[in-house]
Amino acid sequence: FEHSEIALARYETTGTLDGAFGSGGVVITSIGWSDFVADLALQADGKIVVAGQSDNLDFLVLRYAADGSLDPSFGNSGYVETPISGVDGANAVEIQPDGRILLAGGTNNMSDTAVVRFLPDGSLDATFDGDGILLTPEANRAHGVAVQSDGRIVVVDGDFAIRRYHADGTSDGVLASIPSGAGYAVAIDQ
Repeated sequence: FEHSEIALARYETTGTLDGAFGSGGVVITSIGWSDFVADLALQADGKIVVAGQSDNLDFLVLRYAADGSLDPSFGNSGYVETPISGVDGANAVEIQPDGRILLAGGTNNMSDTAVVRFLPDGSLDATFDGDGILLTPEANRAHGVAVQSDGRIVVVDGDFAIRRYHADGTSDGVLASIPSGAGYAVAIDQ
């Protein structure tokens, strides 16, 4: 196996690398042997939240300061690994208006949908489904997550089911299901 690292690059509007970010516009982060990222989101304060899968096959979330350095006030010196069940990984990240962080992905060898919510410091949010981790069995892993203006959470999974949850993680039902397709992203027109 080859070692893999997490790489971020920031560009100016002209297409050149932003020299104020990391080292010449590039940040390389090595946590485990084979971590990968799938999505990122920007916080209102300019911090960058990145989501994916850790070397330990767990949900992985990292937070960087606007200059590209890992944010030491978040989790374990800038990152959090969250084991759930079996092979776990996040495919999408969303920042709620109150600063809480949502990750959506899969667990149990990626056949179940998992949504994990963190407080702004990187700890699990126990007000979300009792422990911060919401599982929907046999929902073929989530690929997209978005938050409505009323706080409800919309998740799209690999079976192209669009599910909605209340802010506390309780189900608000399946909004749509198209069995012949696969959903990979969701956005909400506020």
